[in-house]
Amino acid sequence: MKIVFRILALAACVFVLAGACMAQWVSCLNTMPNGGISSLGYDGTSLYAGRVQRIHVSYNQGITWTERDIGIFSNIFTIATSGSNVFIGTYGGGVMLSTNYGATWTAVNGSIPMPAGVPRIVVSGNTVFATVRNIQTGTSL
Repeated sequence: MKIVFRILALAACVFVLAGACMAQWVSCLNTMPNGGISSLGYDGTSLYAGRVQRIHVSYNQGITWTERDIGIFSNIFTIATSGSNVFIGTYGGGVMLSTNYGATWTAVNGSIPMPAGVPRIVVSGNTVFATVRNIQTGTSL
């Protein structure tokens, strides 16, 4: 009887804890074209959602979105932010930078040979780290 009681008590605890840990999801796509979102970023104030050739910016936690053209036809793999700077890693276009919260974009590839895929970017202080892959050969650079 003690074992049955312990099992029932454990099951009740699991039920209670599982209910407390469930997230409530809310769609934020009401003003954004459906499909194709490949990356997300957040700078503490604005949300960024990347897809092919476009980035969408929300200044109000996803209630409304403003679509921005990044200037190249490329999928956006990753988004990293630092202050007003927004970095995106693309498939084939390397790294793009916006210094005005996503309003305009400039390629900042320096010595990265093109075409390059940049699946990850991390900003630490004044340093930007990126993983780079030559998309023609598949080799890391």
